[in-house]
Amino acid sequence: MTSREEYLQAALSAAVQRYVERNKRSRELQLAALESMPGGNTRTLLHDPPFPTFMKRGEGYKLFDEDGHE
Repeated sequence: MTSREEYLQAALSAAVQRYVERNKRSRELQLAALESMPGGNTRTLLHDPPFPTFMKRGEGYKLFDEDGHE
């Protein structure tokens, strides 16, 4: 692996870790959904690993997720 590939892999790993840390409720909901639906949702092709973000509500043009992010 070249140093550029190593850099990119490290950057991707760090981004995934930040996502997991910031979206704990979405991860919990995904794990619960996996118990009742294959892939955890009805459209498994429409999300990327490690898990999808779960939306809680919309307000006008804004969306709010289960983890409190706008």
